[in-house]
Amino acid sequence: MELKRVYLTINGVTKSILFDPEKDTLAETLRRYGYLGVKA
Repeated sequence: MELKRVYLTINGVTKSILFDPEKDTLAETLRRYGYLGVKA
């Protein structure tokens, strides 16, 4: 399991996000960071 760090701009704010690309989806990762309204 190798975590990757990406930088995303969400609602005009740049965030650093850590995730495991082999098991996490983008929607799951964003929900974990508090973006609960994410739909995929």
